[in-house]
Amino acid sequence: MVKNVTMADVARALNVHPSTVSLALKKDLRIPEATQLRVLKAANEMGYRPNPYVSALIAQRRSKSPENSTATLAFITEFETRDGWKASRNYLHLRHFLAKHAGNRGYQVEDFWLHEPGLSPERLKQIFETRNIRGAIICPLAADNDTLEFDFSDMVAVTIGYSLKVPTLNRVVIDYFGLVQIAINALKKQGHSRFSFVSSRHIDHRVQNLSKAAYLAKWQEDPQDFLFPLIVPHLTPEVFSAWYHRTKPQTILAASRDTFAFIQKWAENASIHIPADLSLVCLDKQAGGKEAGVVQHLEKEASATIELLTDRLEHASFGIPDFAQVVQVSGIWEPGWSAGSTGALN
Repeated sequence: MVKNVTMADVARALNVHPSTVSLALKKDLRIPEATQLRVLKAANEMGYRPNPYVSALIAQRRSKSPENSTATLAFITEFETRDGWKASRNYLHLRHFLAKHAGNRGYQVEDFWLHEPGLSPERLKQIFETRNIRGAIICPLAADNDTLEFDFSDMVAVTIGYSLKVPTLNRVVIDYFGLVQIAINALKKQGHSRFSFVSSRHIDHRVQNLSKAAYLAKWQEDPQDFLFPLIVPHLTPEVFSAWYHRTKPQTILAASRDTFAFIQKWAENASIHIPADLSLVCLDKQAGGKEAGVVQHLEKEASATIELLTDRLEHASFGIPDFAQVVQVSGIWEPGWSAGSTGALN
């Protein structure tokens, strides 16, 4: 399939911003005449043709009539059940924020489940074409899958997280490597020591091993203060207890809320007091929670997803990108009772 030349292609060829190309092709007076002529010449030589979908979309979004001002973005899920993704609190928050920021840009978000009875990928593609839906957000995939069989050749798609490997799409992710660095830097300033990191292989795989990598980098630099991590297929009280009493960590970074809750319950049963005997930190802390940890900024992740998607949609950058872009969203440290922070409960 021959790829249509887009304004972004013309902009790259001329080493200018796509908005310059857009304005020049409209003969906007803000663009010097010489630049307009250079852009027009390059566009003609490269075979650029205005995309009627994009022109209609922009006109629609600029319409004064509310009922005609909203285009649809697909939120695609492929869990075993239609609402399987809703079991994740993070995904629920993301979906809410996606709708909010899409609405701010004149779009609405609609859910599509790939395993809907009688709905093949080909049939869903026909639905998208009939309804002129050209933008898609891919929800993180189910745990046992990393491939999505769907034709994105004339669509713009952005995936959230690292779970989707094929096809290689533009993606927006939490900076999992940075979460560990943020936590360690904050804890070091508070005088914490004898660190370790606890996770499951499932979580580790979902985040591309990035949290583990960040921790192991510290362990390699200072194995006296950073103990070897515990990463197992399934956490059990017996396995954790044996590891804890063997290594004697003073500060544990828990990769998830479930891991944090597991260690908290284990400590209660073992008469180990948090934070007096053990400081415990959650790397996926819920905003406003009382425990110490790093909040994954889900609203920023959603905002970045909508911005990335709509920018490419309005520049007609359809299809699988030649060079996929990854946008990372930083976390935010919040002190709390579990790491000995005073005033966290005030």
